Amino acid sequence: MQCFYSVSDMLRQYEAYGWKRTGIRYGSCFEPPVEVVSGHIQAWGNPEACCFIDTDIVFHANLMERYYYQAKSIQITFVEDMALSYYQKKTERNEARFGVFCYVNNLPRPWYKRFSSGEVQKASTIYITDQFLEGTGAVFSDNFWNRTAHAVNNRDVSLPLLADICREIKSAEMSGEAFSLFLQGKALEAAGLLVDYTLSFGLKRTPSLTTKARDAAKSALQILNQSFVQPPVIEDLAKPIEINKQTLQRAFQQLTGQSIHEYIKSI
Repeated sequence: MQCFYSVSDMLRQYEAYGWKRTGIRYGSCFEPPVEVVSGHIQAWGNPEACCFIDTDIVFHANLMERYYYQAKSIQITFVEDMALSYYQKKTERNEARFGVFCYVNNLPRPWYKRFSSGEVQKASTIYITDQFLEGTGAVFSDNFWNRTAHAVNNRDVSLPLLADICREIKSAEMSGEAFSLFLQGKALEAAGLLVDYTLSFGLKRTPSLTTKARDAAKSALQILNQSFVQPPVIEDLAKPIEINKQTLQRAFQQLTGQSIHEYIKSI
């Protein structure tokens, strides 16, 4: 089992497995051996402290990752398309699903991830370490890590603004120190949203989406990506999966941070 102390360790492991690394505008691009995986993973920023990972890959074989992540960190992921099961115990298996996914690594624990041949992994992730947060001078309560982990780990997190932050980083058009400052600012904004969410956890919580509503929103996104020039009306998006348009609109907004109309305009 691999032991990682930072995202840098994970990226070095990819290289050891034969992934090709090249320099790009904001950091590095990693391209895998095509017989196993195709696509790319881009790492922007400082993988030792605060970084952004853009993943767009397809698996051509069944794989399992086993690793032990030591550092305290926050992982905020906007999942566009992914079929991934992960667990620490086989009896507590979880699925990474479309929408915003958050995980706080507050204690060193072993992780297992399974990927099946033909599955897609398309997502944007912000990694924020305790080292980065301490370096900003921000003051957090003694139980911040445990409390935040309790509020977000393995739960539906209704924070559409986190999806907006991931999109803003991915579409940034700047370089050098300007981008570094921009990324750090967005990471702090995301951490602030999680702090606020944690403080209000249990007081006012948006009801979790049903599997049907989540699947409807994912289906609508896929249809819009293929037909945005002449997009269907909301009623036609809702009909194939027998869901009313109000539920579809609410689920789409909650998971992507944009209304259907706003998403069509943006693409």
